[in-house]
Amino acid sequence: VEQESRLFSKIATRSDMGRAKGAITNRRKRVEREQVSYKYAEEKFEVFKEDPFFWFGVALYWAEGAKKSSAFQFMNSDPKIIELMTIWIEKFLGLDRNTNIFYRLYIHHVYSHENCEDYWKKYLRIVQSQMKKTIFKPTNHLFKKNPEYKGCMRIEVSGIRYFQYIDSWQKMLANKVKMG
Repeated sequence: VEQESRLFSKIATRSDMGRAKGAITNRRKRVEREQVSYKYAEEKFEVFKEDPFFWFGVALYWAEGAKKSSAFQFMNSDPKIIELMTIWIEKFLGLDRNTNIFYRLYIHHVYSHENCEDYWKKYLRIVQSQMKKTIFKPTNHLFKKNPEYKGCMRIEVSGIRYFQYIDSWQKMLANKVKMG
């Protein structure tokens, strides 16, 4: 409150005042949304904490998930891990793989003729609309080093709240392990 008063006293024009009030209001609303997400994550943690598969997904995301963006994104080249994380998302985030979960393949151009997108769609049992545009990574190699390699698949879930849930669960996991 004291900082807000000082800020407003320094603002000269009404438009600047309006922008400042809007920014403060938006920040308050964001903090409130984060608190609601954290409360929900706490409640679900109590429900899920005895399920080893829950711990598996939280730890796996901690190791392989996105941390710099505020979006739930998980990447791996192992199809079994991608499938397990998809099942985890369905079970613990309550999302449907064919409507709420999206996938993006990252692969070197040398593999482009193999149509790895079809391999992943079949393996994951997803439809084309779930696949985002493939990203071809630069490489100096002209031949395949690993014949079994089908690229790295990234799982993407829209909605910041899902990232907030997993972030909260990681902290709760760390506290639980630390406390014993």
